[in-house]
Amino acid sequence: LMRPPCRPTRLADRVANVGLKAAAPLLPGVLSTRAGLPFGARYVFDDMWHNFKVTVPGQMGARRLLQFHVLELLSGCQFARGYKPEILNDRSGRFERLKERELLFLIAHVLCETGYNAAGCILMMEHGTANVAGEKEDMIARFSNGAITIARGAISNGALAPGLYGGQSGGNPRFKAALESLGHLVQNELSDRLLLPMQTGTNSRLDAPEELYGQERHQLSLQKAALAIPPGLRAMLRLPAPPLGTVIEIADLLQEEMNRRDDHDLEGWEKCGFVAPEYRLAPDAAWAPQTQLLALPAAAREALAAHLHADPRLVRARRMSPREVFTGHAATLTRLPPHCLPALIGMEHAEERRAGKDGRFHFDADALGPDEHHYEGALHGGAAGRDAVRPGENYATFVSAVNPSRLYCCDAQGRFLGWCERTDVPSKADEHGLARAMGRKMQAHRELLAPVLAAARPMHQRIQRDIEANTAILRAAGATRRAPEPRARNRERARAAVLAEIAAPGARDGEAEGSLYAALNED
Repeated sequence: LMRPPCRPTRLADRVANVGLKAAAPLLPGVLSTRAGLPFGARYVFDDMWHNFKVTVPGQMGARRLLQFHVLELLSGCQFARGYKPEILNDRSGRFERLKERELLFLIAHVLCETGYNAAGCILMMEHGTANVAGEKEDMIARFSNGAITIARGAISNGALAPGLYGGQSGGNPRFKAALESLGHLVQNELSDRLLLPMQTGTNSRLDAPEELYGQERHQLSLQKAALAIPPGLRAMLRLPAPPLGTVIEIADLLQEEMNRRDDHDLEGWEKCGFVAPEYRLAPDAAWAPQTQLLALPAAAREALAAHLHADPRLVRARRMSPREVFTGHAATLTRLPPHCLPALIGMEHAEERRAGKDGRFHFDADALGPDEHHYEGALHGGAAGRDAVRPGENYATFVSAVNPSRLYCCDAQGRFLGWCERTDVPSKADEHGLARAMGRKMQAHRELLAPVLAAARPMHQRIQRDIEANTAILRAAGATRRAPEPRARNRERARAAVLAEIAAPGARDGEAEGSLYAALNED
């Protein structure tokens, strides 16, 4: 068996020793290209375990950070993602990780706030964590009139032939190859041990850094010691694992920078026309898009074209980034109506919240970040148009870290009322931000006081009629007097001003009478 003529092939050796699933990379697969794929026609969903640990509020020790994300297949843009740390349940003693609730929030955000291709859209999922129940699948198809369907990779036990023993059944990871391969880039970008020091390795049982054991022991010791010191000092402790909110911000920033990369080698990019021609006036100058040349006069454009043609270093065709392609085509997508979002997520995942006395929502939510979160009381997108929440009433609300800018509201019966915008809390040093906040406050005041002003309209009309009647009487009284002499003009102007003050409501009687006496008896 060791001699070349008798030695089995690598494929036969892998199948004989391990099995057919292990030998799958050695078998021919199906080749395909993204060229000709409509934008928004394929969304790939998957989950990911990040290879580092973070400090989670209320948890002793460090925890892995988990993530759901979705890729638009044509642009290669990972345009939406949501995070959740693993949490140890003190009652059950088991870790709670990604569940269907987090995936439903991501799907609802994609379909209701980003959109899909109305001609046909396939949500590519798996049979494991990144999957939804059949009821939700039927609901998605019904809301989109059949335009949105869900596809899952085939499941096989790897049996070489019928009647032979197979292994454990599993899905085909090549079904989501585009997003699976992108996960390696995400892990590489987030492997910086200066930013994220508590790295776990890709498989902590085999390649975990040796210092991870000491880091976890030190983390637990500091957290136990923190229980005996004042809260103000407790927050100043520097733990080996960075805080959850900071890490989510870093991870989101780095993954968005990945979307903006143009030094990639994505398949079919030139065939799809995803290139941007650029030019520069000198080899050391900055690049600019060639579309700017269209705004120049014909003579200048011809002269510049000759200059660029003479030196090949002055022109190039830059590959567009995935984010550029996604943003350029996003306007062609169709969105589900806003009321579909609570229905897709389900009332069982709603959180009851009470509107404050000021008609806004104020609450704490670790999933959205530290500190208190605030949302305006104006409802948008409901059946009643623009409406307002009632102060002190309870609402079933939906909000997640996937898109914390909106809080969706339903009543106790599950009827959709609308969504509220997140209140932007500016810095005291931000004058423009404070001005915008003041404008929002005045608008909220007008909306809240509108019913009061409507109820007071008859009183206001009566006051206006009284003012008109009194003004007419006083004018008639002034018309019977003879024309004032030139030296009395100042006295007449003073008398007219005082009479107008008396006719208006809210005049101070004593002050007005004194002014009138002085005007009438002026020498």
